[in-house]
Order: sequence, then C-alpha cells, then structure tokens
Amino acid sequence: MYATLKKSVIMKEVVMCGQCHGLGPNFEFPQPSQCATLYGSYTHAYVPSGGAETCQDCHMKKSGKGHTMPAYRDPDMLKMAMDVEVTAQGYKAFPENLTPMAVVTVKTANKAGHRIPDG
Repeated sequence: MYATLKKSVIMKEVVMCGQCHGLGPNFEFPQPSQCATLYGSYTHAYVPSGGAETCQDCHMKKSGKGHTMPAYRDPDMLKMAMDVEVTAQGYKAFPENLTPMAVVTVKTANKAGHRIPDG
C-alpha cells in the first residue's frame, strides 16, 4: 500500500515529468545541474516569474485528456499554449510587374509554462 500511495503522490509532482523532460534534476550533485529542456525552462523561468501551474495541470487537467498527456502534436494543446496572429498584405512593386508579392507578418505569444519549441 505504501508503494501505491507513494507512486500516486509522485505522479502529481512536476519532478516526475522532469525525469524525462529534463534529464534531472540531478540531486546527487552539490549544485544540481539542469539541461536546457522543458523542465529546466519551467523551473528556472516560469516558476520564478510567478507561474504556479504544474505540468499535470495543463497536460492532464486543463486539456481534459487525462493520462494521454497530449503535447505539441495535439491541436487543442497548441491552442492552449500559443497565440498566433498572421497578417498578409499583397502588392505589386511596379505597375508593369505582374508578379504578385506579399508582406506576411507572424506574431506569436507563448502561453505555456516552458519554452516553445522545446522538449
């Protein structure tokens, strides 16, 4: 029973995700190291800036998809994680030039608790 209880508690901790998505943390070192990965950007950027949600909060609870742990290939997760705005304006450089041209502007905003792209 202790093993089952311990496992269910650990599954709720962010460090569980960090074991694969962060190659750590390496608690065996006096100064634990962290690779530049999802877990690292979560613990060293998102949390210090006031972020309070866990990996499980977004990838399991908010998504409503439970243990399937959807990620970037899932369109619903992409909508939760990023704002993307695309504008385009067509023009012709010279009246005699029949080749259409365009200026395309893409603006993105990261709403995730880690860098994108990463992982």
